[in-house]
Amino acid sequence: MKHFYILFLISIFHNTGFAQDDILFESTLYFEDAIGNKDSIVYGFAENEEISIINPIYGEAEINTPFDSIFEVRASHEGALNIGFTKKLITHVFDAFYDSVNNCYHNATDAYFVIHAKHYPVKISWDPQDYKNRHCIEGSMIIGHSQPFLFDSWFLEEDFLTEATCLATDSVLYRLENDLPYDFYNNIDIDVEGNKTAKGKGLFILFRDDYHFGGMCKAEGTNSVYNYASLPSLSPFPNPVNEVFHFGIEQARDYEIIDLHGRIVLWGKHKEAEVQFLSSGIYYLKVEGYAPQRFIKM
Repeated sequence: MKHFYILFLISIFHNTGFAQDDILFESTLYFEDAIGNKDSIVYGFAENEEISIINPIYGEAEINTPFDSIFEVRASHEGALNIGFTKKLITHVFDAFYDSVNNCYHNATDAYFVIHAKHYPVKISWDPQDYKNRHCIEGSMIIGHSQPFLFDSWFLEEDFLTEATCLATDSVLYRLENDLPYDFYNNIDIDVEGNKTAKGKGLFILFRDDYHFGGMCKAEGTNSVYNYASLPSLSPFPNPVNEVFHFGIEQARDYEIIDLHGRIVLWGKHKEAEVQFLSSGIYYLKVEGYAPQRFIKM
């Protein structure tokens, strides 16, 4: 019996203490409405967290009750807005995006937030020091869209980038009701106290390095829109492509291939890329010094 009890305690420690060691990044968003009501969300990402799962060992707890009728903010895993909300959110990283040179992970899954407020505007603040000088997340942004991937090439839209705020360079964002060009995608049906329904306002955080989206977020600068229109065009071939995708350039350059979720699925420094392992669908090719090009993987 004594041996069983010791093993039981070890099991508990393994599932709680060690799980916290898996957390690679953690920060806090602070929210305040127009009359001073406050709320906050702790968020981050872990090495072993499962995508779209609320996991108690990371301190996540599912909330099934209606939103506060005056002011409340909740978080959700990517693609899981219909599964449940939580006040602490730890997302997932993919082993394939581990950067051995900088000892960090690129492209953690996005963190989603839903605001219900009776009194706008809502002030959102954070500590930019959490992002500065951290190679794999220094280009991270907070954006007023709940599900931007519902429309094609959202990460190349000038209106979208205008609404994005760089987490390493800024420290505050004012969230106004119905102020976004794509606000249709930003309204989320939620239940609120008093057996009522309302439209929640969505935000999400893209965890990205300082090269992603043309390097629009730089620690030494301020948030700005990357002017793709001023860049020369590429003529990559073949398009559609099945195996080797040639960029149409003479010398190797840094490149990224991005899916419709805005995720980097392939990167490096070459004149071409082997894409046969990619799933069929639409992608974007970004080559250093050139405007992004849309292509189809067969």
